[in-house]
Amino acid sequence: MLTDGGILFSGVLFCLIGSLFAFAVIAKKKKPSLNAPFFALSCILAFAVIVTSFFFWKQSDFISSVTLPAFIAPAVCLPGLALLTLAFPKPRLQFLALALCCAALVFGLNLSVVFSENLPAVVNLVLSFLLWLSVCFIPRIFNLNLGLLCIETLTIALGCLLLFFINALPFALGFLSGNIAACFLALLIAGRSNKNLLISDQMCNLLGFLLGWLVILTLAEGTGSCLLTFALYPLIELIVVLAQKLTFLPQYAIAKNNTLYIHIVSEEISPPIVNRHFLRISAICILFGCFQAFAPNIYSIPSFTLLVVFWQLYRIFNWRESSLTLKETNQRLLSTVRKNLQEVSKNFKKGAENKE
Repeated sequence: MLTDGGILFSGVLFCLIGSLFAFAVIAKKKKPSLNAPFFALSCILAFAVIVTSFFFWKQSDFISSVTLPAFIAPAVCLPGLALLTLAFPKPRLQFLALALCCAALVFGLNLSVVFSENLPAVVNLVLSFLLWLSVCFIPRIFNLNLGLLCIETLTIALGCLLLFFINALPFALGFLSGNIAACFLALLIAGRSNKNLLISDQMCNLLGFLLGWLVILTLAEGTGSCLLTFALYPLIELIVVLAQKLTFLPQYAIAKNNTLYIHIVSEEISPPIVNRHFLRISAICILFGCFQAFAPNIYSIPSFTLLVVFWQLYRIFNWRESSLTLKETNQRLLSTVRKNLQEVSKNFKKGAENKE
């Protein structure tokens, strides 16, 4: 009889080899493929999860009330959403499809998170829906090169896989995260030898749907602080681009063009070198995220890891300069903030004058 480890290894091997084969076939076209790689990946992943869940489902592993139909439903939706995107590549249509799928999964199958027992059940459902739908549109911010996208996905997936090995997550989530890691490791390997393997922004939205599935279930199992630690860098980037976008300045209109990563690359560092630095940051987040599973509170380790990530980002961002003192760093920060506030003020004044 197969053990959990044997089943997990078989699924990871199937996804890794299947994805590498699919990417090799796609690469034979010798032209950029924006949608085919993720479509193939979603089909392989969905097949592995659905088949394994039917034969090896263990309801007793979960502390939440996730059922088998609720668990595999996103796996059924994912290839369908990818096929719909291929057939009708319209952003509004995709947004509607994603919203409907998230709503059906949350409200119909109760695939949700209890944020607070003091809140009414419907409020928790609405918050779960908004969280899942929001996650759908985060990965496109990192669609700057395939390496970065794969690294950030692998960070979350490998982190959740290690949580299974230390008995912090059930087998089904360990299997799901292991398969996601295998598929994106294959994409990272194939992408290094063939630059035509890419993922479009619309397919990145579906990657967000896939990660949202993992996020919702991980939160429902009570390991949200571990997940927060794994995803610290993406959350920092999200806050940075949203803060800039809310200034309504024209240079910040396109979020993905104003990430910290773009600023770092613009400092004459090649993307492969930057990606190696982000691999180190990912390793730090995974390590501390796993320690968080044994922490007595949910604040100490994520807070410490946040400081470490900030320090690593600062070192990469200022690689050509000697370390600044705290006073010099504060002066530079205040100067940048003051400049942006002046530009925002000018824009508001212009808008008021135009109305008059």
